[in-house]
Amino acid sequence: MILFLNFVELTGLSVTRVEVCDIQDKHFLRQRYTFSSSETSFSLDSRPSDAIAIAIRADAPIFVDEKVFLKSNKIDEPAHASDDSEEGQKWAEYLKNLSSEDFGKYKV
Repeated sequence: MILFLNFVELTGLSVTRVEVCDIQDKHFLRQRYTFSSSETSFSLDSRPSDAIAIAIRADAPIFVDEKVFLKSNKIDEPAHASDDSEEGQKWAEYLKNLSSEDFGKYKV
């Protein structure tokens, strides 16, 4: 990630936004970076994990298309931990008990 951000900076560009464009089967699809400089602006598609990591490191806002919210509301099954080990169950319990106030407290 750092190498990519260094490249972006050396070319005179900046990451101005990241967009989450679609979701399918509970997986985010079509993440898009938007880059800009004084001369140009353009977008590139990306893997979800890369887009989120770059947005955080570049201090760029993350936008979510309305259809992602609409599609995600259709997921009716309860969440469950895919790691059934004792450690996985501990993390699942910890995450389940997080409140909205807990988000933003910790630095990445």
